[in-house]
Amino acid sequence: MKTYRNGAELLAEVKQVLAAKPRHGGAPFTPDPLEHLLIILLSGRNYSAVELALNLDEDHGLEFSLGKSHDAQSEFFAPVRMVGRQLGELRVFSTHEYAFSSQDRVMLKQVAQAVARFLTGAGKHVLRVAHGQAAASFQAAKAGETTHS
Repeated sequence: MKTYRNGAELLAEVKQVLAAKPRHGGAPFTPDPLEHLLIILLSGRNYSAVELALNLDEDHGLEFSLGKSHDAQSEFFAPVRMVGRQLGELRVFSTHEYAFSSQDRVMLKQVAQAVARFLTGAGKHVLRVAHGQAAASFQAAKAGETTHS
């Protein structure tokens, strides 16, 4: 259920989710914290969709999305960047025109910064695992092409 929550509350909850220790007795991180942050943003504001696109390398990416962006009247993109390196992008959509106030934009940029800190710190494992899976899928597809040629 959607309830409009103030930006400081949302940002604090996002940071808490990203700072949480891995579950299952020290098991590695999974994308769960990133999916959870999308749920927080979507349920706490009047957004129609929230997406997080991550750049694994030149050939591979990872995307999380929640909601429907096809009927969006306005959108806001915040880069997920650390020390000049573009790690991805946080994309937020709304069915309302001019939906993003200056407070929204500031909060979403801060969420993107928190995601960048997570991905270059405790969540580094998310990118490594995702990159490994993407590379394996690419290799499998490539091997399938050579056997069918």
